[in-house]
Amino acid sequence: MAENKKLVIIKTNTVIPELGGIQGPVLSPFYLPEDKLLRLLAAHRGVYEVNPDNRNEMVRLTIKNLRTKNFAPAPQTVKVITKKDSKKEDPKEVPSISLETPKDDFTKA
Repeated sequence: MAENKKLVIIKTNTVIPELGGIQGPVLSPFYLPEDKLLRLLAAHRGVYEVNPDNRNEMVRLTIKNLRTKNFAPAPQTVKVITKKDSKKEDPKEVPSISLETPKDDFTKA
């Protein structure tokens, strides 16, 4: 079974032994498996889940919301293509336009 990972930051400003003794805070978002997140939450660390689609949006993680989807999926745009009727439209007449520049003869005066 694949591990569930969440994109998180840690705002605790102290040594974090649950992550090998690194110094917090860790403000660059990174993915962490749920089992390590559970250990961090049990130790009362300030862990925030970051929305992968909008990194300015965050939710403080708790044991209650650890295994839930805290962000709605990003709306996907769908392009609808419809078939045109098989009936051919009557061609419309388009006035012709001359692309030649007019030549004025200024020598006759």
